[in-house]
Amino acid sequence: MWLDGIDQRSLEIPDPISQACRTPTSSPTGYAPHGPRSNAGSSNFGRGRPMNIFRPLTTTAVRPIAKPQSSRRRRRAGSTAQMTQAIRSVVIRSPNCWIVSSSRRRSPPSDSRSVEADLAMAPSSGQTKAPSSKPTPIAPQSHRRAMIRLRSIVLRMGVGGSGVLVSMNRWRRWLEDSLDDARVAWSGGRGAIRLRRVASSPAGVVALTLLCLAVYLPGALTLPVVDRDEARFAQASRQMFESVALPRAERSETLHDGGLVVPKFGETPRLNKPPLIYWLQSASAAIFTRGDPSLDAIWMYRMPSLVAAIITVIATLRIGLRFFDPRAAWLAAALLAVCPLMAWEARQARADQVLVAATTVAILLLARVGVPRGKEPDRPTRVITTAFWLAVASGVMVKGPITPMIVGLASLSISLATRRWRWMLNLRPLSGLAIVAAILAAWVIPLARHIDLSRYLDLVAGETLGRASSAREGHSGPPGYHTVLTVVLFWPGVMVTAAAVVRAWQVARGQTDASDRPTVHSLMRPWIGRRAQLFCLAWLLPAWLVFELSSTKLPHYTLPLYPALALLSARGVLAAGAGSLDFAGSFPARLGLWLWVGVGFALTVGLPVATLFLGAGWPVVILTAMFALGAAWLMLRARASLTVGRPAMAQIWSIAAATVGLTATLTIALPNVSAIWTTERLEQALDTLPNDMAKRVVAAGYHEDSLVFATRGRVERIDDPISWAIEHRGGVVIMPASEIATLEADPESPPYREHATVAGFNYSNGRFLRLSVVVLGSPDTIP
Repeated sequence: MWLDGIDQRSLEIPDPISQACRTPTSSPTGYAPHGPRSNAGSSNFGRGRPMNIFRPLTTTAVRPIAKPQSSRRRRRAGSTAQMTQAIRSVVIRSPNCWIVSSSRRRSPPSDSRSVEADLAMAPSSGQTKAPSSKPTPIAPQSHRRAMIRLRSIVLRMGVGGSGVLVSMNRWRRWLEDSLDDARVAWSGGRGAIRLRRVASSPAGVVALTLLCLAVYLPGALTLPVVDRDEARFAQASRQMFESVALPRAERSETLHDGGLVVPKFGETPRLNKPPLIYWLQSASAAIFTRGDPSLDAIWMYRMPSLVAAIITVIATLRIGLRFFDPRAAWLAAALLAVCPLMAWEARQARADQVLVAATTVAILLLARVGVPRGKEPDRPTRVITTAFWLAVASGVMVKGPITPMIVGLASLSISLATRRWRWMLNLRPLSGLAIVAAILAAWVIPLARHIDLSRYLDLVAGETLGRASSAREGHSGPPGYHTVLTVVLFWPGVMVTAAAVVRAWQVARGQTDASDRPTVHSLMRPWIGRRAQLFCLAWLLPAWLVFELSSTKLPHYTLPLYPALALLSARGVLAAGAGSLDFAGSFPARLGLWLWVGVGFALTVGLPVATLFLGAGWPVVILTAMFALGAAWLMLRARASLTVGRPAMAQIWSIAAATVGLTATLTIALPNVSAIWTTERLEQALDTLPNDMAKRVVAAGYHEDSLVFATRGRVERIDDPISWAIEHRGGVVIMPASEIATLEADPESPPYREHATVAGFNYSNGRFLRLSVVVLGSPDTIP
């Protein structure tokens, strides 16, 4: 294992030995920051036998040191007093250590001082301080862990002097890191205990699920079909659904001949993506329509993305709980849930959000394999490894090699940094690759009956290597494209992201001084710092570098890496609140905070208001303005929290502001701006025609894929509407309004009637347009 001998649950949990190495900052409330929940097995403390420090934690009761209750407790306190001498010999004493007694065990007697009481009365910096009359809570869980660690250190080294221990660079770094994390984990007083308990309980999962539903569901139900990718995915899934649900007499030979094997958009096979997303969307539509394709709607095809977004958020929470303080884990999941890119992709019937869910679940299972915790065995069970490879296979069946690339780069980076490779054998790679190959073969073998496999392999090579080497469809950008867009697309989580990533790098390397610049020699040494930060960096940085160097760039390409970014950012927020991270001390940091506030106002207030200028009714304007005012008030509260140095509260206010702003933009304003939804108004015009007349529809000058979805694949795309009208002399033509005069002047043109005119803005190419719906035919057949 690449984390042998390291207590993973204590990666971000305070340590009173480290607290004793410095004089901690006093709390303004009279209570020093305290640690996580107490252990139900606290009665093992002082009995001379090892404890299971990974057992579930229970509620603690904070109270001063009590008087002796029995001789048994005196003997127990006497055994712990022996450890006091070892502590005095290796650490500097601190006057601020107190005790929190467990609900199952009362405090040791005051006349036979325990380790914690002795530390509380020890001198610091040459001065003796009497303990305060108010108890300063520190959870006994961290004390017991500290005793076990210190005992093992002393026994292994066989020395009692402090010089040998402190002179060893590795232990010095461990002490520094523990103290740094103690400032974070002990901040917040009694409320922090309740927050940790709620964040790591089912209530935290329920709260995140409700937050996701509040942000994603309304827009998914009200937003029209979006060009161009969503329309293509949804139409291909609809045709796949119709190929098995419609009676054979109603199936089209050109639209429905692919079945469940070959996705088709219109008459063209759509094989640039594997079929799992089409299967999921078809199944969703079949469930909501009870098998009747005529009753489907675009929101039914968006449900897999919405469910995948919720799975991603919960998986991020579970990863955070393995590594960090529960408050940081919950905050990271919430920041991910409300960021604009995540909120938009959850409303889109596309493959990207399902890919993110598969990748995040695979990373969660990778953390389980590489970071066993508590009673979990060092070698994971076959169920865990099989689930890991199923998640990887799901990612492959959604969007090809993205998931294996991210997981593979993360594993290799961890092994290179730690110089440990054997832990990857616990993944059972041979059997895992066999699972992935079997799942792919179950689709590729039937596919070979419909198309030439060599043609398909060329298509796969073009979609992978071709996109990496050259820009496709005009989607390009310079290096740094994704990093710059993160300021907007990951808001509000970007408040301290840059400083948090730098801090994570230093902590993962074991760097104790910010002035300790990395050198080639230092980078070649194994990283001896915190494995939690190393894991997140290995997940984030290598794949991010690949996306930045790729020639084809789209904003959502880095979305599978946003959970890692959220975890590091949330950890940085708590560190900034505890004083361990300087987030506003320098001019660039203050400039970044002002940029964060400005982007927040632009997204939550400016964007919904600006959307109204495209055209909306007064009820929509009034309702949007009310939501914008609410978002503005929340942003002012976030700015006020930053002013007084409370970044965690600023993030909470910004999460609320993002929720209100996204609701105003994606649920109220955007769906009701008719100027940008040209296809929706064309569909309304076609619905007023008789069914027999609207069966044959052609479009010239407007070839957007949303029109194909609106007409259920019946529309035919042409370039010359005049020639087509003269040749066919019947049907419905959607053409530019400027072509009407040409049609009227042509002596061979058939009789026609201009049924409707639609003017709007085509956001796909950035052009304003004016279209006419023309009905062709003889005078007695034109309604």
